[in-house]
Order: sequence, then structure tokens, then C-alpha cells
Amino acid sequence: MTSPRLRLVDKLAAGLIVTVMVVAALYPETFITGDFSIGSQRITPLTLLLPFVGVMAVVFYSFRRERVQTGIIDLVLLAFMAWLLIRNPLGYTAAVAIKYIVYGAGFYYLVAISTRTPGFLKLVLFTLLSLVCIITVYGFIEFVVQRNFAFEAFIETAVRKPRKGLHRAGSTFAHPVAYGAFLLQIAPFCFLEAFWGTGKRWRFFGVTALVMATLALALTFSKGSILVAVIAAVAAIAFLMLRSGKRALMVALLMLAFSGVIAATFWQQWSSEVSWRTEWSVQAREIGWRASVDTIIEHPLLGVGLRNGTDEINEQIDRYWRDSAPAPLPIDNYFLNVFVEEGAVGFILWMLFLFFMFRDGLRGISRGGILCKPLAIAAIVSAACLCLNAFTFDALLMYGNYVFFWLAAGILRGTSSKRTDTDSGLPDYCLGRTMPVEAL
Repeated sequence: MTSPRLRLVDKLAAGLIVTVMVVAALYPETFITGDFSIGSQRITPLTLLLPFVGVMAVVFYSFRRERVQTGIIDLVLLAFMAWLLIRNPLGYTAAVAIKYIVYGAGFYYLVAISTRTPGFLKLVLFTLLSLVCIITVYGFIEFVVQRNFAFEAFIETAVRKPRKGLHRAGSTFAHPVAYGAFLLQIAPFCFLEAFWGTGKRWRFFGVTALVMATLALALTFSKGSILVAVIAAVAAIAFLMLRSGKRALMVALLMLAFSGVIAATFWQQWSSEVSWRTEWSVQAREIGWRASVDTIIEHPLLGVGLRNGTDEINEQIDRYWRDSAPAPLPIDNYFLNVFVEEGAVGFILWMLFLFFMFRDGLRGISRGGILCKPLAIAAIVSAACLCLNAFTFDALLMYGNYVFFWLAAGILRGTSSKRTDTDSGLPDYCLGRTMPVEAL
């Protein structure tokens, strides 16, 4: 029997996790009005929550450590986080490294352990769907009035003002591309509840959130996010079409029709030149890529440090601006940034973590050794979508998206654990009371 003290700790942990989710969605610490540097370099709501997350992670792990079994994925993650701290020991970069560690390992384990708490998954899913409905309203308002309130001036320096097209939509404080990456992360959970939620009300809530997220994603005109969304949708349609049963075919056809509407909207925006970048924007991206590659060549093993390689990068960029000799591949790339900042050592550790995370999740699903297979699938798709999107946008460097990546990873870690206290409070599709994914 769980003691009252432990039940209180469970409730405090769940409340803190939900608070972090809400703050990360409504104030994602990316580009902020008036100063378009990375917002995580300033004191913001997520920064203020940092000590609470750190303390609760230690306390909660001490009380509930039996809920997660230590494995190689934990050793790799802790090695990566230790490398961040060792590699960035001085001054300001130490604070940033600590923030990465707390919102990485700390939040990750808070979620993983809380996943075993009765009712926690329902609370998380309700929060996710509610947040999507809340933040997409802002994007729709921007679409109706054809104005991006926070970023209109900034966007027009990078993207040509459309002659007859649609304006890009963002969230309350997020750049449209970061907003698109967030929506892409949450869509798999919306899809899960839309088609396999508990009862008609949950499914209606899921359908509403999924439609709003998909439409808002199209209005961001984030090419990388939309491309990844198309890949995920095609994979889902193919999976459903290969399954027997009328319901699977109906779901696939609905997805296909909805995808067609989104594709038409996307093409209308494309043809109206809303996506065309200014010459300054293209050149800046090209030069940034070239400078990053050359910095990696000069510092291949150790990198230049988390947010501490500004001087090295700026020196390279200044030289390329003077020479006017940009390289091809004008894209942002998170994995490139990891290599620049943490070198081959940090890059290899990070890639190993991703490998073991997806491997353990897929292995648990295929062998049936997982607490909630449908939810684990949604978590895998969510994390995979962000990782794919990171090839065209350094989304994981934005703390809002970073938090929700660790949410998905933590859910996957928790559902993969063989230990459980009770199944009470889990979503019904985890208990086989409604049609699960594998039954289609």
C-alpha cells in the first residue's frame, strides 16, 4: 500500500510536470519580441521553474526509483549530460548546461516515473489536447487579420511579403517555425485520442485538437514541419491500409482526404510566393552552414562549447561575409549544432541515446513488454517527428520543443518498464477496453 507521503509526492510531481508543459507551450523561450536571440539566454518562466524541477527530480527518484530499471540508455544519457557539464564549466555557459541537464535528465525521469502513477497519463493527455486548442486560436486570429503580431517585422526581413498570399501564423511568443515543430510533436497524441480515446467525449476532444493542430501547422508555412508531417501521414495511411477491418480503411480514407485539403492550402501559399526567402535570409543561412562546418573541422573532437563558441563562429561568419563565397545547403540543422558545440564526443553520446531510446521502445512494442502500446507508439512518432524536423531546423535548441521531446521520451521510458504499481487510472485503450492500434 502506498503511503500518504508518497501519494503526496506523486501529486506534487504530476502538478510540476503539467506546469512545465503549460509554460513551455504558452511561453516557449524561443524568439521573443524585440530581441530575436535565443530566448533561453534570459530569465524566463521556464528558468524560474528550474530549481523546482531539479529538487523534485532528486526527491522523486529517491522515493520512486524502483519504478524504473537502470539500463544502458540511462548510462548513455547520464554520460551525455556529464559531458555537457564538464565541457562547459565556466561562467555563463555552466548555467545553460545545467538548464539543459535539469530539463533533460530531470524532467525526463520525472515523467518516466510518474507514468506509473494512476491517472497521470490521462492528466498529461488532457493537458496536451487542451494546450493545442488554446495556442492554435492565436494562430487562427493571425490568419484572419493577416498579421503576425509578434514577428511581422522580423519575418518580412527573411520572407518576401506576399502579394496575394497568406501570412504565416505563430503562437503567443513563438516564431512560426518553432510553432510548427511544436504542433508536429503533439499531433500523434491528438491522433491517438481522436481514434482510440476513451469514450465519445475523449474522441471528440482528440478530433478537435487534431484538426486544429493540422490546420495551424499548414498556416505556419514551415516547410520542414509540413514535409515531416506528410511523411508521417503517408506511413500511417500505409499502415492502416494494410490492416484488415472497415474501421482501418475508414480512418485511412479520412486521413487521405484531410491531407489533400492541407496539401491544397500549402500549394496555394507556395504559389503566392509567401514562402520565398529574401536574398539576405538565404545568404545568411548559407554562410551560417559554411561557418559551422569549418568550425567542426577546426574543433572536431571537443567542439566549441554549449553556447560558448560565439567567437569562433562569428569569426568564420565575418570572413565569409567579406569573401561573399557562400556554400550550398542553406539550412538550419540541430545535429550540426550538436557537433559544433559538443564535438564528436558529445555528438556520439547523443546519437547513442536516440538509438537506444527508439530501439527499446520498438523492442518493447514488438515483444509486448510494454505498459501501454498505443501510447508508446504515439510517443515514438512524436520524438521521431521532432528528430526528423531537426535536420531542417534546430528545433531541439528551443526549450519549448526540448521540454516536449523529453515528455515523449519519458513516457516511452516509463511505459517500457516492466514494473508497475497498478493499472488503475490508465487510459482504457491501455487496458484493452477499446480497440487498440494492433487490433485494426
